[in-house]
Amino acid sequence: VGDGTVSGTITDSLTGAGLGGVAINLRQGLNSQAGAVVATGTTDGAGQYSIAGIPTGYYTAELSRAGYITAYISIYSLGGQDTANQNASISPVLAAGETRIVLTWGADPQDLDSHLTVPTTSGPRFHLYYNDGSVNDGTVAQLDADDTDGYGPETITFSTQIAGVYRYSVYDYDNGGSLASTALSNSGAQVKVYQSTGLVAT
Repeated sequence: VGDGTVSGTITDSLTGAGLGGVAINLRQGLNSQAGAVVATGTTDGAGQYSIAGIPTGYYTAELSRAGYITAYISIYSLGGQDTANQNASISPVLAAGETRIVLTWGADPQDLDSHLTVPTTSGPRFHLYYNDGSVNDGTVAQLDADDTDGYGPETITFSTQIAGVYRYSVYDYDNGGSLASTALSNSGAQVKVYQSTGLVAT
């Protein structure tokens, strides 16, 4: 019971760097994208925010900044505590025809990897991942951000797509050798797909 503090870091999904000047509006409840704003905050130059005096409960944080796609995340407050590491990543606005895939997760595992196989005009499919991070063969795409210390983002942006099947997957680099590991399923990993119209899939 009582009031707590919510805090975390907002990053640029294209670079993985902390993003200053992000306006944060809190609304009560999960997935509350409309209605009364109960508290506000702004990220500092390192992308960090801290909002005190938040009654215990669940909230939806609206994250907005000029030149970026407005995003919404679920956060929570606990009375008498600072619930830290309630992090998020927001994407710069995309041009028509572009697509961006953004992977985020929690503190553990430290290293989740984005893998993508795509069609090409030369024939064989291309496997885009941390060891081969760009393709320019009909499909034009690149791995923008590769995170190895938790939370993400891992980001892939397409500037050109051609007809064919695009397969995206997430690999637990830290625990991939263990068939018994449940770290990936417990990581809180989310994959979000953006286009020029905004968020199109989660």
